[in-house]
Order: sequence, then structure tokens, then C-alpha cells
Amino acid sequence: MSGPPPGSALARLSISATDEEWAQVAERARKQEQSVSRYLVDAALAEGRAIEGERGLLEAVRRLRPLLSGGSGGGLSRSGMRERLAVLFAAWAVELAASGRTAELCAVLAPAMGEGTAKRVATALAEPEKAGNGNGGPEPAPQGELL
Repeated sequence: MSGPPPGSALARLSISATDEEWAQVAERARKQEQSVSRYLVDAALAEGRAIEGERGLLEAVRRLRPLLSGGSGGGLSRSGMRERLAVLFAAWAVELAASGRTAELCAVLAPAMGEGTAKRVATALAEPEKAGNGNGGPEPAPQGELL
């Protein structure tokens, strides 16, 4: 069970919910073997990570737009197609990891890079703050490494 480190300053919050809503939240917390407070904090943090993942997906789509229109010289050449596929794959992988589907991402990556590396990549995408390259994100992959 996770929670704040011992001795951490804690904030107190009062929330309102209907009896039905509260019962649903309490049941979900019980299934996760968490207190309602810890469940709600973890859910809010997960939502924040999902929003960050959506921002990454939006950025990938923005990078993809000129490639699809041929604006970056990619055209339909082999290298242009590789670049397009890499952007699409990155957007898909970030979205999968951000939505908590790291096991699914690992299953796709493992045949190409081995289970250990797949787990490290999926974890880095799901938790970029732990991956650490000094700026809060995962180390960039060398060009063409995944394709």
C-alpha cells in the first residue's frame, strides 16, 4: 500500500458525494486494498498522468501533420515512411503507457527488444519522472532504434 512518507505534512480535504457515489468509491478503494483517501489521491494523480500523456499524443500528432502533407520532405520515400511510422508508434506507445496499459505495451515490445527492455521502456513512458535524464523525461531513443 502506498502513501505519503512518514512525517510528511498532510493536507486535509472535505468532499461531498451522494451515498451512491460514496459507496462506489469505497468499493473501488476496498478492491485496491486502499483507504478511500489513498484511493482518491492515487486516482487524481493517475488522471494527471493521463492528461500529460494526452499532451504527448497531441504533440506527436502535431509533428505528424507536416509529414502527412509532405511538408518536411519526407514524401513517400522509405526514410519518410520510417519517420511517419516512428511518430505514429511513439504516439500510440505514450498513450498506452499513460492510460495504465503497460502490460499490453510490454507484450507488443517484448518480441522486438526482449522482456526486460520492454518493461523498462513501458515504465519510462508511464512514469517519466522516474526515468530520469535530468529534465523529467525518458532518455530519447537513438534515431531508428525501434524500427
